[in-house]
Amino acid sequence: MPRAWHIILIAALYALLIPIEAPDFAVYFYPWLDHIHASGPVSAFREPFANYSPPYLYLLAAVSVLPTPQLIMVKLLALVALAWLAFAVQRLCIALRIDRPWAAAMFFLCLPTAILN
Repeated sequence: MPRAWHIILIAALYALLIPIEAPDFAVYFYPWLDHIHASGPVSAFREPFANYSPPYLYLLAAVSVLPTPQLIMVKLLALVALAWLAFAVQRLCIALRIDRPWAAAMFFLCLPTAILN
């Protein structure tokens, strides 16, 4: 079982990185969200507007109705995906009978690719 301070430390790291905006936000995510807002979350899909996988765009449309800044919408979606990653790693370790499955899940949350996402 993870210790509380592990979770607090990882959460604090992710909280510090929330205001940081990657260069691709202005090129991709903001125009996509602008299109979704202008057309509506369902009508936006009448015409192609993004070069990304449809399931992600559906999730992006779902979070677009939240009354939050666009940066927070995209980061929230990424955090949900990271939580799912940690859960999947933990379940995989249990299935493979690997010791300390929570440690493996926490390790994956600390990988540079996950943090920078």
